[in-house]
Amino acid sequence: MEATLFSLAQIKSSAELIFERSPLGQIHAQIPFEQLADSFRDFKSPRHQGGRRPHLSIAGGLGLMFLKHHLKLSDRMLIERLNTDCFLQLFCFTQIPLHKPIRDKDLVGRWRRFFGLHMDMAQLQDKLAQHWKPNMENTHVLMDDATCYESHIKYPTDVKLLLDCCKWLDKQTIQACRFYSMALPRRDKYRKAIDRVVTYQKLKRKPKNKGKRLRRSLLYWLAQWQEQLQVLLNLGAQYHQQLNQKVYDRIKVIRIIYQQQSYMLAHNVRKVAHRIVSLFKPYIRPIIRGKERKKYEFGAKAHISQVDGLNFIEHLSFEAFHEGIRMWYSIAKHKKRFGKCTHYAADRIYATNANRKKAKKLHIQTCFVRKGPKAKDEKQRQKVRSILAKERATRLEGSFGTEKQHYGADRIKARTQETEIAWIFFAIHTANAVRLARSMAKRNKQTPHPARAA
Repeated sequence: MEATLFSLAQIKSSAELIFERSPLGQIHAQIPFEQLADSFRDFKSPRHQGGRRPHLSIAGGLGLMFLKHHLKLSDRMLIERLNTDCFLQLFCFTQIPLHKPIRDKDLVGRWRRFFGLHMDMAQLQDKLAQHWKPNMENTHVLMDDATCYESHIKYPTDVKLLLDCCKWLDKQTIQACRFYSMALPRRDKYRKAIDRVVTYQKLKRKPKNKGKRLRRSLLYWLAQWQEQLQVLLNLGAQYHQQLNQKVYDRIKVIRIIYQQQSYMLAHNVRKVAHRIVSLFKPYIRPIIRGKERKKYEFGAKAHISQVDGLNFIEHLSFEAFHEGIRMWYSIAKHKKRFGKCTHYAADRIYATNANRKKAKKLHIQTCFVRKGPKAKDEKQRQKVRSILAKERATRLEGSFGTEKQHYGADRIKARTQETEIAWIFFAIHTANAVRLARSMAKRNKQTPHPARAA
């Protein structure tokens, strides 16, 4: 019996040793799980649907989030891999018996909601920077740029938005009529209006006049369904008790959409403040990007700071903002995490007179095109500017494409604002951990073994 136990312990230790030497184990070594988990100790971990204790610790839940973006699997496929792969279990600080696999398919989503609700992004990034700083070289160079992480929604138009509102109100009206055992209101003309919208959507070229008439028709039906649903809600408190708070929140969103669309149609304009483009994700705004193929993007706009190839989120918002004014916020956070910034790289939108004067006063070398007469050491300055500009254009902007293509940040499939932010955060820092693990592996190969050197 003792020999059997010894052999099992030996097998376990050998598996851990193989895991540490594997690429997955090298990535695991770059993430300070316990320090990150300390930020969530004051909150209760998400429990199983039946009320049982959670399958994973907080550190294990963090590991699950990093695995989600490293392997780029769906939530259900990730749970299936976790049940059968011992390396993934070691990554998540757990051991799952083969006869008792995890059957909770919403485990990944529940951990994502937990981290999204309780996450302090600045605090977590400070801990990551503190852990990664000893292995970083060029911490005096800072590069900034902004990008948009698009949400997974259908391309929004006014007709689609109004149609979604009408269909949702129609569904709620049918449920209320069934609850009160009442006859449904006549819907013949409403069905004809919906058929006209479907016919319009099938057209390859959509005339503006026809789209305007459809918007006016849908606004009329939207007002009708809002009034009918309000009459049904005023009949008594019994139906109110069955409704979820999300239903009332969505009704408020529909009222705001009705006001915005009515204003744009009456004044013949295409812009309105805090414009809602999705009924089911009302926090999303159109972000003007000015690209050839994509004039607008719909999702979170993030101001990213890069230090020695590692990206950090300086500011993230679903509202549009001007990234040029974020330069000194980024430099202040860099000074707190890594020390003095001597070189700074960004595109032309940051090259304002105020930013130039302050950078000159603090002796920060930038990649901005020089104004005024040439300096004595203009050739040396030009070389530094060209190196900084090339690094920003290749390394920083290339990292955005890497995160979106290989770490699941191209179309954010989370359903709430908090979970979208958590999704973006873990995607960016999973890419950072992989980059750091690869660079550490290259350094270890280049340095000679002590015995061989002797």
